[in-house]
Amino acid sequence: MNWIKKHQLYCDIHYAIETCITGLSSKQEPDYIAALVTRLPSKLSNILGRQYNVGGCFIHQKPCAKFCNPALQHYKSPEIGDLLIVYKENSPKGELYNALLLQAKKTGNIYNTTISAGDTHQLILYTRWPRFQYCRAGYLNGQERSINPKTITTGAQYLLIDENKFYNTPCGHHTFWCAYADEHLTASKSLALQIINLLEFQTGRPFVSKRLHMDHWSQMIWDLLQISANSYFNRRHAGFNNTPRGSEIMDFFTEICNQDSNQDLNQVLNQDKENYGISTLLIVRNSQEQE
Repeated sequence: MNWIKKHQLYCDIHYAIETCITGLSSKQEPDYIAALVTRLPSKLSNILGRQYNVGGCFIHQKPCAKFCNPALQHYKSPEIGDLLIVYKENSPKGELYNALLLQAKKTGNIYNTTISAGDTHQLILYTRWPRFQYCRAGYLNGQERSINPKTITTGAQYLLIDENKFYNTPCGHHTFWCAYADEHLTASKSLALQIINLLEFQTGRPFVSKRLHMDHWSQMIWDLLQISANSYFNRRHAGFNNTPRGSEIMDFFTEICNQDSNQDLNQVLNQDKENYGISTLLIVRNSQEQE
């Protein structure tokens, strides 16, 4: 994509994001996330064009990670994240997947936000990735994961919510910025630009199909998608929002529950009646062109 088209796309996505949060009566972190995943899909689908389908779901009860290392067990169990953005690309060459996990944090200074002592547990997860067990995660509770490499990656970042909007850009003021995990958070790119970069595999972290031998990052992303799909199907009021061309999104969530499983869909969906999962923005591209 040339820079002129990318700049226009960047501004269009920025305006769509800001429109989503216009008029919010409450401005807590979950309110911002809910607005993004329920209002942005149809706008983003129209912006990206006919090859793309976009869907989203809002789920309040987020899964947590209980550290297995005895030296870390005095810390609270951090949330795995507030928002998961997943990109799936279907092409004649096969399927490609990318994911960006975000932890939301409101701030008055996007270039100098210090992680408080009370939030150290979240920072440990995103910077050290110690072995953990799922908790508050429905039927995943007690299962262990060990993400490598055990350092910061572009796959898990902080989503800074700018309360002051002091920083102007060519497209106007941005509310949402992304920052790499660190004791002192510094905004690197706007959420609008990160979405574009995610589609180009320039940020986020790729993961593999469940049909392949999975590393633990890929396993975790599929875990989060599956319990979120479960929650969506069991709890219609969770806020899933399809575009008119969104049947692909429904098919993908169904595929998540069925893929490489000996259980049928109803058995999987009936394992939990609680609303566990992670708020998700799912983008699917169908490319018919040989590259």
